[in-house]
Amino acid sequence: MALTTRPDWLPVLLSMAAIWFAHPAAADTIDVDGTKRSYTAQLPAKKPAPLMVVLHGNTQDGADMIARTAWPQVAKREGFAVVFPDGLNHAWADART
Repeated sequence: MALTTRPDWLPVLLSMAAIWFAHPAAADTIDVDGTKRSYTAQLPAKKPAPLMVVLHGNTQDGADMIARTAWPQVAKREGFAVVFPDGLNHAWADART
């Protein structure tokens, strides 16, 4: 499903973009239509920089992607920001209302 077909993604993406001006690495939450959404972000020292959003698999969370992938090391080496959002109940796009 394309992100452009999900209007509820707009506040999430805008909030992630706002972290560009925050501290270098952070675990935080944002409120999207009354639902708390959590994420971890790793930011480069040099800004602006490209942003990579890494989505986890079913039953996982952002912390799993940090621990099980090389994205944090690659982002640090290449100088881009990386965000690891958590899906609702460890899942994405499951058609819940």
